[in-house]
Amino acid sequence: MATDTPALPATASPPAFKPVRPLPPSLILVAVVPALATLADLLFYDCYIGWTLGLFGLLLLVGLAVANRHLLDTWIGRLFFCANLGLCLAMIEQPSALAIGLYAIGFLTLAMAD
Repeated sequence: MATDTPALPATASPPAFKPVRPLPPSLILVAVVPALATLADLLFYDCYIGWTLGLFGLLLLVGLAVANRHLLDTWIGRLFFCANLGLCLAMIEQPSALAIGLYAIGFLTLAMAD
């Protein structure tokens, strides 16, 4: 016993709603860079550089992850991100010359891994 079902049209109609597109990275950078520059001015002007450097690095690291979506795609990017996160927290806890040096090297390796 065969049933007669109507054939589907060859072209499907477009959806009634538009999918939400993420913001382009240039618009994110337009917001992140001035915010970080203002924060750096507030944190470092006439202050002892110590925990402020760790806090700025932490926010810079979050800003990098927000602006560059591909940073956390690979395992090496996630590894460097977590290592730098630990260095930022160590810098907030107890700033020292060794922590500052490792902090700088960590950000350089994160930039090269990206």
